[in-house]
Amino acid sequence: MAISLDLAGAALTLMFWYIFNMNENGINILTHQLKSIDELYKKLDTMRRNEREKHWYFRTIFRRNGPNVAIKNLLAPIILFIWVAMLIFAIAIFVTD
Repeated sequence: MAISLDLAGAALTLMFWYIFNMNENGINILTHQLKSIDELYKKLDTMRRNEREKHWYFRTIFRRNGPNVAIKNLLAPIILFIWVAMLIFAIAIFVTD
């Protein structure tokens, strides 16, 4: 039971990681298009970036890419690592019994 739950968790994490990637790519395309055709959006984006740069964690951790990159490239792999580690322990327990 534990092995099947771990495999399901790892598969769901991979699916969410793929969805995060697709979603961020779509948002990036939309954002670039909006910046190129709408001056108000370009101004608002500049204001948003300036506001974010005032906070230390955006300057040091997220840099210019923002929190979406951290969610996509840190959170999903960490959760996947946890699922795989639990899977290894479940298999080890199953084999030793």
